Amino acid sequence: EVQNEIDSVQSELSTAQTTIAEKEAEIAKIDQSRVVYKFQADVNAARLALENIDTASSRQALTFVQSDLADLENTGIAPDAIAGFKARIEEALENLDKDPLQSKEAMETLNENLLLLINNL
Repeated sequence: EVQNEIDSVQSELSTAQTTIAEKEAEIAKIDQSRVVYKFQADVNAARLALENIDTASSRQALTFVQSDLADLENTGIAPDAIAGFKARIEEALENLDKDPLQSKEAMETLNENLLLLINNL
C-alpha cells in the first residue's frame, strides 16, 4: 500500500514538473514578445521624433533601442532572427544630424524587420 502511494506521488510529481517546464517556456515566450514590442515602440518613438525634426529626442529613443536590442539578445532569440538590427541602429544614429533622410530610412527598415520578426515569433 505504501509503495502504491509512493508511485502515485511520483507520478504527480512528474506531471507537476512537466507542467512547470511548459509554463516556464510560455513565460519566456511572453517575455520575449514584451521585449520585441518595447523595441518596436522605441523605434517608432525615434521615427516620430525625427519626423518632428527633434533629433535630440530621436537620439534618446535610439539609445533606448540599443538597450532593447541587448535585452532581446538576452531572451535567447536566434541570432539570425535579429541579424542586421545593430547595423540599422548604428546607421540611424550616425546619420541623425548629417543625413536625417538616411537615418529615417534606416529606422524604417528596422521597423519593417521588427514587423517581420513579430509575425514569425
